Amino acid sequence: YQRRVHGTLSECLFFFVMWKLVVVVCCVLLLIILCYHAWSGVLLQRNPQSIVRCVSVFDPYTGDRSGYCKYTHICVKNSSHVTLFDPTLEHFEMIETTNGTRVHISKGNSVLPVRSGLRVEVQPVSANLGIRWLSFAGPVLIFWTIAFRGNLYHFASKAVQLFNIPFWEEAAWKGGEAPWGAVFIVNRQAATLNAWQAGFLQLLLPVHRVGLLDVRNLTGAQGEEQPLCFRNAYVAGDARNLLTTPTNAARLVARVRTRFAPPPTAPSVTFLRRSTSINTNRTLTNELAVLSALKADVPALWPQATLAIVAFERMTFQEQMLSLQATTILLTIHGSGLVNVIFLPQGSVVVEMMGPRFHYQLYGCITVNSGHHHIMLHGRPP
Repeated sequence: YQRRVHGTLSECLFFFVMWKLVVVVCCVLLLIILCYHAWSGVLLQRNPQSIVRCVSVFDPYTGDRSGYCKYTHICVKNSSHVTLFDPTLEHFEMIETTNGTRVHISKGNSVLPVRSGLRVEVQPVSANLGIRWLSFAGPVLIFWTIAFRGNLYHFASKAVQLFNIPFWEEAAWKGGEAPWGAVFIVNRQAATLNAWQAGFLQLLLPVHRVGLLDVRNLTGAQGEEQPLCFRNAYVAGDARNLLTTPTNAARLVARVRTRFAPPPTAPSVTFLRRSTSINTNRTLTNELAVLSALKADVPALWPQATLAIVAFERMTFQEQMLSLQATTILLTIHGSGLVNVIFLPQGSVVVEMMGPRFHYQLYGCITVNSGHHHIMLHGRPP
């Protein structure tokens, strides 16, 4: 009897120890499985695969080539590099714009916009970079520009490409207005957006957030990289002369017409003064005599017209636009401020004054394409 009880107790103790061992092993295996899923599920989700679709646009009117790419998951590393994660190129199409229509040319295989000046850094999706993905109400539009400083034309000629993306994205938006969540400008010279530039962007791209993206030093307190990462973003390349294309000018003029009230019926002559602090080489040496003649001749020759002498440097963007919308004849010295002719009422007259040995047709081309008349006056040496 004692042997039987002793044997039974030994068997119970054995099974108890084995059961505990099995429980411990199962717990360890469960912990390993949970850790694996946490690593493969959470960490890998921080770096999902990048999907790329690009379009390269050739304008036969100007001979200019520009383009853009649409990215699903992209990080801005610095002023010259972007990061993609095992990117898949879905589509790269080269098109030509002829009289406002798209003509397919060929296909390509680049994951960067044409003439963007960018370099791409490819990371595996398994790379643990500790990324925080930024989300907005709509896709983000990012535009790198070589340099624009305070030059209105250089800025506008590049920004107009952003306005054209919805028209080029016919398959996505049917030529409609892009639902941008935010628009960021990356200027490699770290300039700031002045009031005119910010207002011009808001006019072209009606979004809640427009700003300059400073990407010169995207690092944390400990010196670690902290790239800016976006789930959905369009990146545009650079362009030179899009404003001189009749189709682009017509689109801009149509946008202006929808944003401003009809101009007053009373005619107005506007003399736009140029600040000597901007460029001392482009001034009227006899400006006082010219203004005196205008004050005497405008009421005598055109009694129903008013004369306005303005300096845009002292005006807000809205005040500048209202002044131009009330202008019938604009007189000004050659300069980037002439890009404002797109805001004049249809059929206005632009008188551009140049130096005696200077001849430049750029703003005359923009004026005519915008539906206005252009007169070029060459001054005499003092």
